Amino acid sequence: MAKKTLLSASASASGHFIAGLLILLPLFLTFWILQFILSKLDSILGPFFTKYIGLSIPGLGLVSLIIIIWFTGVLTANFLGKKFVKIYESIISKVPILNTIFSGIKHISSSLFSSTKKSFSQVVIVDIPHTGMQLIGFLTSDQEVPVKNRFSSKTVYHVFVPHAPNPTTGFIILTEARYIHPVDVSIEDGFKSVISLGTFHPDIYNLTGPLKKVKK
Repeated sequence: MAKKTLLSASASASGHFIAGLLILLPLFLTFWILQFILSKLDSILGPFFTKYIGLSIPGLGLVSLIIIIWFTGVLTANFLGKKFVKIYESIISKVPILNTIFSGIKHISSSLFSSTKKSFSQVVIVDIPHTGMQLIGFLTSDQEVPVKNRFSSKTVYHVFVPHAPNPTTGFIILTEARYIHPVDVSIEDGFKSVISLGTFHPDIYNLTGPLKKVKK
């Protein structure tokens, strides 16, 4: 009897520990990641102020960076600012290696933050023909791209299929619209499903119909 009571108490203690871990671990990791990102941003300008002020003020670099970004946006909103941007972009475009890196980063930034372009705007399920398998992916662009050879021509979409549980890596799949099925799932829930290795998932994958083509 005493042995059963001891085992029961041990199981109860283990259950409570796991329950507490499930509550606190996501909270701890969230704050840790947030603190890591903010400290990295603060360290961009923080050492500069520490050197010339002679005093380390936590957060000063981050606040200064935000102000500089905002002020840059204000300046480039007028004619002279736009002219200046064109000049420095023209100079960078003539520098080997640097122009490749700059143009790539600019294109990614424009795709992510532009209000006119839709990037990662739709969770989709992609059919893998002749296998019966399907992949969860994200439509990275709402524009079709033609693919041609000497014998045939077709149009495809770009779909990002992330690796689980790390969604920052994955594959870019070029596939036709008939193999792409939009799903009534938010982008946030789509990424949660990938990060959780599928343990978090919708009750039903509600396909919302064929992929709508963008009129040019």
